[in-house]
Amino acid sequence: LSATITTMASLMPHHDDPHADAHALSEHHHQHQEEEEDEGEICSICLETLPRWATEFVRFTCCGKGIHKECEAQLNTSACSQNCPMCRTPALTSDEEIHKRSLRWAKKGKAWAMAMVGFNFAHGKGVSESKEMARLWFEKSAEQGDPDAQYNLGVLHYIGEGGPVSKEKARLWWEKLAQQGYPEAQYHLSAMHDKGEGGLPVSKEKARVWYEKAAEQGHSVSQYFLGLLHANGEGGPVSMEKARLWYEKSAEQGHPEAQYNLSAMHALGEGGLPVSKEKARLWYEKSAEQGYLKAQFNLGHMHALGEGGPVSKEKARVWYEKSAEQGHPKAQFNLGVMHSNGEGGPVSKEKARLWFEKAAEQGHPRAQYNLGIMHDTGVGGPVSKEKARLWFEKAAE
Repeated sequence: LSATITTMASLMPHHDDPHADAHALSEHHHQHQEEEEDEGEICSICLETLPRWATEFVRFTCCGKGIHKECEAQLNTSACSQNCPMCRTPALTSDEEIHKRSLRWAKKGKAWAMAMVGFNFAHGKGVSESKEMARLWFEKSAEQGDPDAQYNLGVLHYIGEGGPVSKEKARLWWEKLAQQGYPEAQYHLSAMHDKGEGGLPVSKEKARVWYEKAAEQGHSVSQYFLGLLHANGEGGPVSMEKARLWYEKSAEQGHPEAQYNLSAMHALGEGGLPVSKEKARLWYEKSAEQGYLKAQFNLGHMHALGEGGPVSKEKARVWYEKSAEQGHPKAQFNLGVMHSNGEGGPVSKEKARLWFEKAAEQGHPRAQYNLGIMHDTGVGGPVSKEKARLWFEKAAE
């Protein structure tokens, strides 16, 4: 289960990648819920209602007002870019100043500011890092209904930062948010149903329900997992067509495993698609370029065989090597063969022996056999009849 601490944006922010590693800290999704503004906040530039979550608006810590990200972009190109357009306060240039301003608002009871202060403590932005203080401020804000704080408090409970681990408390906070439509919380609640965490029994049916709710809001990871459930018939009937639909949506947002699965469907003609090696190669390449080792191996194989495009032993070797370096045993074996035969580059029996050994250690039988021959004959290194016998025995098993 991936848990990512979030908070709303401060003045002229630079938002982090929403697909950061598990438990990394990034800035997303803020809903301002002051009682006097039941109909939602208004952008101080265009006077249109701000979105429910903060992926598309920016908070000014001087006056507490918010504006759309599109309006912020226009503001940054104007003569007024160095001052707040509402209160004319000069833009802050340091994390320390932003934290001090946020803290002043927090002490006045503003939930959004408490969430920002919590994020600053969690991240060490403008203040010494303290997960304990982060948990304290998130809790204050969460009790006032701030969704970022509720989500982040769930994260801290889940991973045990700033206090003990409690997946049950994490689940309670994420349930509150999921019911409000917060997609990241819906995703995590899905995963808890999927795995049986937080005091919940395993329920693929409920996992599918919550993945679908998040997926319909454009959450790429949920789209991928929903595709898997449809493909495997978990939590409901098998539907390769629906699996393909959700893989496509996720793949178009850059999810590497969805891109890989979509490639396979094009290659095999699944999910209502005709066979298209060309489209398979295209999606394998997108996934491979993001570092997904299985896609790198398959792309190398397509270059080697000329599937979906021209033969290129050189490109095959490049992609096999990228996959092999991440530990893919078939890529290691194929790379060993290419070094041994001089395909896609010069002959190197030493490198061939090295890659056969890496694949053999992972149980690849043909690599074990080839490595046995190299030890037996002294190719790529010294003769060792004992090692040759060892690897032949493993290959024979």
